[in-house]
Amino acid sequence: MNSFHFFFCITLTIFFLQDKRFDVCFRSPLARASRTAEVIWGSRSEEMVDVSDLREVAAHLVVHQRK
Repeated sequence: MNSFHFFFCITLTIFFLQDKRFDVCFRSPLARASRTAEVIWGSRSEEMVDVSDLREVAAHLVVHQRK
């Protein structure tokens, strides 16, 4: 994903979630995903919780496990 596409996706996400109310944000503890969640979450005061089960998985491992 190039920088423009990433910025576009983040901007759209922020736009569509800006007037929604959430009690908590569950995020991956991985640095890139965590930072993305922080940008989208913005200045909301609600808690952000790291959930290790939300980490990325290599696609070839998922396909292998499904067989």
